[in-house]
Amino acid sequence: MGGNRISRFIFHIVFLGLASGWNASCADPSMEVTTGIAIEDVSVVDVIHGQVIPRQTVVIEQNRILAVEPTEKVVLGEGVVVVQGSGKYLIPGLWDMHVHAVDEGLDELFLTLFVATGVTGIRDMWGSLEVEERVRIGVAGGERLAPRMVVAGNLIEGEEAYWPEANIAASPQAGRALVDSLVEAGSDFIKVYHTLKPEVFFAIAEHATQLEVPFVGHVPIGVSVAQAAEAGIRSVEHATSIFIDCIDEPEAPRLERARATVETELCREVAQSLEAHGTWYVPTLVTERGYSHLNKPEFQNDPRLRYMPDLVRDWWRPENDLFGSEYTEEDWLTVERGFSKLLEVTAIMVEHEVGILAGSDTPNAFAFPGFGLHDELELLVEAGLSPLEALQAATIDAARFLQSTDTMGSVEPGKVADLVLLEGNPLEDISNTQTISSVVLDGLLLDRAELDEMLVRAEEKAREPIEG
Repeated sequence: MGGNRISRFIFHIVFLGLASGWNASCADPSMEVTTGIAIEDVSVVDVIHGQVIPRQTVVIEQNRILAVEPTEKVVLGEGVVVVQGSGKYLIPGLWDMHVHAVDEGLDELFLTLFVATGVTGIRDMWGSLEVEERVRIGVAGGERLAPRMVVAGNLIEGEEAYWPEANIAASPQAGRALVDSLVEAGSDFIKVYHTLKPEVFFAIAEHATQLEVPFVGHVPIGVSVAQAAEAGIRSVEHATSIFIDCIDEPEAPRLERARATVETELCREVAQSLEAHGTWYVPTLVTERGYSHLNKPEFQNDPRLRYMPDLVRDWWRPENDLFGSEYTEEDWLTVERGFSKLLEVTAIMVEHEVGILAGSDTPNAFAFPGFGLHDELELLVEAGLSPLEALQAATIDAARFLQSTDTMGSVEPGKVADLVLLEGNPLEDISNTQTISSVVLDGLLLDRAELDEMLVRAEEKAREPIEG
């Protein structure tokens, strides 16, 4: 990306509502702090270098990190809001890089759940630009809380569309025209779907590249992952997209594919192509697991269902699933085994150092808004990432993908104050990302009591009729 487009893109991601004028000289070796917020005597998790730096005081002024200094070098005045960080761990705010949340009638509930669970940024893969604008206005006016948002707007499908509400591109000319209209409407990137004809996909790829607009999404039927990577797709979504290119019969029926053996050499070729072209991989393992485990009592009785409206709860029942409604018990065992192969495929991507981003694909099956990102981190570790690598996939690597490492993704002076204070060390156990003590969103401190109150309100909101 370059020129005016990259300027608008970066502004859209991180600078809207940020205070300017941070002065690095404030971080003197011995400094006195008289205003703002100080997280005192905390262990800072350095996600760039993979280490924990103990006994640090992190100073926040307005919505920027002013300083990260050894605690003994910082003098805090009476006007400072002090958060006791002793025995706790500070990480950057988390990004869920594949969601569907900026949607009429669901945005208030879902965006609240993201913030309450430490997800301070989202990449919405098919969201309403009108809702996005309304949310931004509400945030700017102090009327609501929401994570930072990067939004695609409507996705682009082929003639045999899976989603009736999607944009339809039946020809290369139509595909190029839709790219133009989405850019004009304010889309941050282009989302393509697997129903596109190959010639339409390649026309979209070429045009988006010419406009320096990122395009991401599903790999169309008839296009290999390697071809999509060569065409410039920035990220390939879902482990199933990779899995299909790792088996001998990718066009077999769904259950037959689930029975297929992962051909390691085929999969390595896919990984090498992704790595060579700098294409990112977003496995969305939590959703893949959800659809393969819909019939499990422990899923249908998940206590977090209280945060989901009836519309979503019903969607997640096996008898209402497009495929699962006709499955036998043996079929369910087949798809459950198939999920383990998606972990295997992801492990090969890890082995070949393909860039991986953490995304939940909420609100697909049992990918709860906010909570689902934490589940995804655990599954990434199960698939072969270290706890550090999984944490990076939701922090610094998200910033790298968004070309915004100068303003977010790590706990450093000058970066936006999106932070999560944890009770446990996530580099020892990735599940410790769930031990949230406080969240700082754009410089606003939300302690545990406030986060719990947000969850109570979310539960109440989930029982209200959905409007829109």
